[in-house]
Amino acid sequence: MKNISPSERIKEERIANNYKTQADIANKLNITRETWGRYERGLAIPNGDVLLFLSELGFDIGYIFSGSRSNELLSEDEKKLLSAWRSADFSSKFEAFKILQESSTS
Repeated sequence: MKNISPSERIKEERIANNYKTQADIANKLNITRETWGRYERGLAIPNGDVLLFLSELGFDIGYIFSGSRSNELLSEDEKKLLSAWRSADFSSKFEAFKILQESSTS
């Protein structure tokens, strides 16, 4: 595996999460494009609030800082379940959670 810097991984995650330009993600985060550009050039590190919001948008924060994907230890079934969970609406998540809770207490 090619060793890339955290700033390069930030850019990689931006593109992987369908933010084509720095301005796209900067607008979503309510920061300037220049600030985001500094993250991608390694001149600044996102603060905790930005990292939390990026995580909520689907960015793999662990990967950005460590170079290891959070889901590398997941089985294929777990990856499919996680993907389905992330794309589900609230009521579907609520129903699925109820079913899982019931099965874990049985």
